[in-house]
Amino acid sequence: MGYVTKCDTMLERQPGKTDHFPIVMILDITQERTLPKPSQNYREMDWKEFTSTLGKELEAIPIPTENQTEEEMGREIK
Repeated sequence: MGYVTKCDTMLERQPGKTDHFPIVMILDITQERTLPKPSQNYREMDWKEFTSTLGKELEAIPIPTENQTEEEMGREIK
């Protein structure tokens, strides 16, 4: 993408006793506007249904146990 819209030297601004020239560069780095994501309205939540679903989901998670061998430490939880 071409972000540089102008690149030029300013010969009239050359410092004394040098062979250097200031370089002027104009960039086009405009950003697209994004709309904020709507936030969740917790007041409209059906908390009884949420609590019930959460309880069922948490019951499906196995109870943690200590690893007995090195092989158990490398296994993936499914």
